[in-house]
Amino acid sequence: MRAQGGGSAWQTRLLEIGNGDANDSDDRVSVPNTMISVIDIVTEIFGSVIDPSSTSQLCEWAIIAPKNIHVNHLNERAVDRLQVVNPEDERLYRSIDEVIYLEGLPE
Repeated sequence: MRAQGGGSAWQTRLLEIGNGDANDSDDRVSVPNTMISVIDIVTEIFGSVIDPSSTSQLCEWAIIAPKNIHVNHLNERAVDRLQVVNPEDERLYRSIDEVIYLEGLPE
């Protein structure tokens, strides 16, 4: 997802960071205190328990992180907060996000 031009100061700052315009001469970015969470960010965004039936509300929230490893960590913490209404309905879906090439097999 990419923030579009215009909008709030937060959006503008996010675009500056994404475009590299917010970097100083050493390629560092200063983050204003208003953008820093002093409590657990997952709790701040989603609350202590996430109700899976509130999908319309969940679609409007996002936590942005610079690298996939950070996103994966935050996702794990958010999923741990999902309230399971009926344990029989719980399912685990696995996926693969990289290709493994084996020697001797066509690519």
